[in-house]
Amino acid sequence: SICQDGQFCQSLAAVCDPCMKPSPCPSANYACSSATGVKKCTCAAGFTGVNCEFEIGDQCASYPCINGGICNGTSTDYTCTCPSPYRGKQCQS
Repeated sequence: SICQDGQFCQSLAAVCDPCMKPSPCPSANYACSSATGVKKCTCAAGFTGVNCEFEIGDQCASYPCINGGICNGTSTDYTCTCPSPYRGKQCQS
């Protein structure tokens, strides 16, 4: 097969590797692996969250804002920007 590479066709040829395509994962915070020829995106080292959007230790990683609030966090604290009519530390009121 054109996608098999190596002396015994044991590896995936770079031309067929889905991780070799431009932007194979949703953002640079992901790591792409394709050992089996199937693309798998996981959080890169130092990142966490459903979409790998938080640095490890970021207080927003626990999704503290509710009711559509936008979290802005650091390793020690967070604030929520709340949509109207919500207010409070977590947009709970």
